[in-house]
Amino acid sequence: MKLKTLLMAFTFFGASLTLVSGVEAKESVQWPVRNPLLKKKDFVPSFKARIVSGVYGPRLKWGATPRYDHHEGWDFYAFYDAAYPRGHHPVHAVLSGKVFQVINPPNPDRIETGRKIVVQHKVSWSKFGAPKSWGPVFSGYNHMNSIAVTQGQAISAGDVLGKAGKTGYTRTVHLHFNCYRHDGKRLVNVNPARLFSKMKKGWMQKLSSKNAGARVISYDKSSGRAIVRVQMANNCLSFDGVTVSLGSGKDRHISFEGVSAVLRDKRDTGNKDLFPKLRLYPLRFNGGEAANRLNDPKRLPSGWPARSLPVAEKQALLGWDIVVDDVPEACKALTVTLRGVLGEKIKKKCPLKR
Repeated sequence: MKLKTLLMAFTFFGASLTLVSGVEAKESVQWPVRNPLLKKKDFVPSFKARIVSGVYGPRLKWGATPRYDHHEGWDFYAFYDAAYPRGHHPVHAVLSGKVFQVINPPNPDRIETGRKIVVQHKVSWSKFGAPKSWGPVFSGYNHMNSIAVTQGQAISAGDVLGKAGKTGYTRTVHLHFNCYRHDGKRLVNVNPARLFSKMKKGWMQKLSSKNAGARVISYDKSSGRAIVRVQMANNCLSFDGVTVSLGSGKDRHISFEGVSAVLRDKRDTGNKDLFPKLRLYPLRFNGGEAANRLNDPKRLPSGWPARSLPVAEKQALLGWDIVVDDVPEACKALTVTLRGVLGEKIKKKCPLKR
């Protein structure tokens, strides 16, 4: 095992960050909320049987007023196990480490995260393919019903941190799970797919031409506007965005982790002005919406492509509609490159039908 002594120290919301010194852990990553489905030998993630109910990145935030929402973690639906009918499942530490931060106010519903725990782990992000500069892994557990640990407490992988709940800005009992790196000033959200990528084969897949694709669903030559629909299987959770090439030498990029890192104050404006000449409209199933509501126009904001170009229920996959403006008249096809945080890069040539 490799010894590392890390001596950096920072402050974050009053919590002292001391990077863990000592031996790098070789333990396996634990699932934070137990899901009996995963015990089945023939389990295959699907729309109705997911490993997570809310993905990292843009989603359609459903409720009284549906809207665009940049989701910076994974949601674990907390009603899988009949042993916990209220959904208040035990929440487990994904790796060993030390409790870095505890938010447990008297009125937790008045803050967005509700009751929250952040854990600093012994293992570094470089063990999961990230740059060494990212330092140690941090994990966050939001909307807790109750908290069973204290700040500074040493914990082991699998230890119970508390119980899942619906404190904060949410209406459903679930665990909102975050992964972070520390940039020296603050904790920066990263896709949890990086952490869970080495878990059982089949629970989460890398992007490939077999499970992810893109196609032009609308093109108006007179206005220079094209709409690209990107869809992928429900266990393709490493998706980080796209590059759209118009053949003019100028590519246009979308990176979900990039938004969290450098554009966080604008993260919920992706269908307006977050990406130059690109507008992003997440499809409803990214947030775990029920299948019978997928094509209900009343549950889609006006102006969203899926409202006039609906997705069939049998195509209920993860998806995003991308509006590409100022397409040159000479452009005959868009080259769409799908990118994942695990190094995936899939190119798809999408002809423009005239």
